[in-house]
Amino acid sequence: MPPPCGFFAFGTVIEFEIINFSDSAYFKKNIAVIFTCPDFYKKNFFEVGKTYLVNLFVQDNKKTIYEICNINVLEKYNPATTFWAWDVKKID
Repeated sequence: MPPPCGFFAFGTVIEFEIINFSDSAYFKKNIAVIFTCPDFYKKNFFEVGKTYLVNLFVQDNKKTIYEICNINVLEKYNPATTFWAWDVKKID
């Protein structure tokens, strides 16, 4: 588990398969999203094979103060823009 949020600005990258995406300029089948304060989510909230509704925002990586532990996951996508989670709900 990551350190508790509030003491450290901490985030983690989670990969998703896209079912429906409102940004028609994004054409890849999968997406990597940065989640800040992952300790806010309940144990076993993220499960392989489940469906999630994720609202995203874009932030310039150069301006972030967050320490991203698994940034290498994001880097393999070579993203022109970096997606950050604003809100997430498990719907399945």
